[in-house]
Amino acid sequence: MTPFEQYNHHLVGHSLVLTLLPLVPIPLLDLILEPYFARRMFSPLVLDPAQTKHFIGRGGNFCLGCIWSIIIYPVMKLI
Repeated sequence: MTPFEQYNHHLVGHSLVLTLLPLVPIPLLDLILEPYFARRMFSPLVLDPAQTKHFIGRGGNFCLGCIWSIIIYPVMKLI
């Protein structure tokens, strides 16, 4: 068992929450909660707190931001 296998349930749970956040009916709540849950998802895996900036950031500069930008960019340009 690798050291990361003990966090499988933690990662799966947070991944599911992050995937379903865009379906929240309250406007802008998902934008506020996404970095929070992403930070919690990666927190047990990072050895140094400075490493979190590579995974979690604002403005689409993190791993989840790529998909978010691809989907939302055309909608935001229309608005």
